[in-house]
Amino acid sequence: MIKKTMVAPGVQLAYQPTKQFKTIHINVTFATKAKKAIATKRALLSYLMAVSSKEYPDQRAVSLAMIDAFGANFQTKVATLGDLDLLTVSIQFIKPGLLPNSNQLLEQILNFLQAMLFDFDWESDQAQIIFNQERQNLKQAILSRQDDKVAFALDQARELIFADAAVRESILGSIEELDQLTLQDVRQAQRELLAANQVVISAVGDLDFDQLEEQLSAWPWADVGRDEKSVADQDDPAQIPQLLAVGQEKLMKKSDWQQAVLVQNYQVEGLSLQENGPRYYATLVLNTIFGASPASLLFTEVREKNSLAYNISSRFQPDLAALTVVAGFDFDQVNLVEDLIQVQLKTLVEGQVAAEMLENAKQSLKNEYLIRQDSQAYLAVRQAGRFLRQAKAGATDFLTAIDQVSVADVQDVAKDLTFQSSFVLAPEKKGEAFENE
Repeated sequence: MIKKTMVAPGVQLAYQPTKQFKTIHINVTFATKAKKAIATKRALLSYLMAVSSKEYPDQRAVSLAMIDAFGANFQTKVATLGDLDLLTVSIQFIKPGLLPNSNQLLEQILNFLQAMLFDFDWESDQAQIIFNQERQNLKQAILSRQDDKVAFALDQARELIFADAAVRESILGSIEELDQLTLQDVRQAQRELLAANQVVISAVGDLDFDQLEEQLSAWPWADVGRDEKSVADQDDPAQIPQLLAVGQEKLMKKSDWQQAVLVQNYQVEGLSLQENGPRYYATLVLNTIFGASPASLLFTEVREKNSLAYNISSRFQPDLAALTVVAGFDFDQVNLVEDLIQVQLKTLVEGQVAAEMLENAKQSLKNEYLIRQDSQAYLAVRQAGRFLRQAKAGATDFLTAIDQVSVADVQDVAKDLTFQSSFVLAPEKKGEAFENE
């Protein structure tokens, strides 16, 4: 049974007590509606939060603090959920009292988190140096993503899907915006994050809930201006982003790349972020049969039998109501690959799914679900996501819901899939001018 309470205006604490683990996992997730040009600021802020504060001024000091906390693991990351941008600070540490001299570990960990969240030393002589270092690190991460064919293609494909320009942005932001950012820009982004974002603190493990609540309530929420008027509306949960008109297509050619990448997106009808209904579970099964496993239609038919792709798979993104196909292949095979993808979809539309394939897909999903229950990080993320979606408690558990999916259910989802967009990233021929059609 998850314990819930508000530790400050707009700051929700959700604690899942369990003796399953010998560690504690805590996530602090800040969420805001995606807005144009904030992704880069928040990504850079997450880098700064990971390496420096007044008490722990550099990466070495942070690392020593984690060693002193019996080898705790601390990290920050940015992500999205529907039309929300998320910045999450997480830490995992041993259960207090498990080892000698660890009884006060929870207090120690929470003091460390408070320092890293609230106390970056913006006025210090080192602030600009750290800012420049982390800006360069983020730039390298963006460049690395651009050098990854699949990641680059997925980012470009977002331009064809979403009506809102803010949702189309890469979660790491852009180098152009990054180069223009100042220390004061990111300082203002931190003020907005602490004062006005929705916040979910999710904890999983066996700890003293009263101590956790008391110490989190004592964090300086009031000092950063968090009051009832400034807090984001708690009745404004994550929503599926508005999509562009269907049928968007784009070809981009880049030099020095030998392999083409195809990204196709399909709209999935009848989904809600507030409730995982039968359509959600049927889409999970469809995706597993279609392209999410080595036994899937895309893998066996396109890659194995016809040798048309080096790799091909599908992914279901429920927060975007999208089914995405990603394939890598020789560009001269693009028409054959696209045609064969449609053949596999037609197979599902016609309900030509063998009983064994259906049962294997269900078993794969159930096994994956059970494995995830052994991950504290997954449980903490899921917990935060449920609050940010304002998800309703389901009457049916996951395993039962998956078992109830029939071939007809999969067929109904397949019939309702709407082709949204196609993006092809192709190698540029020698002597050919850059082309962006």
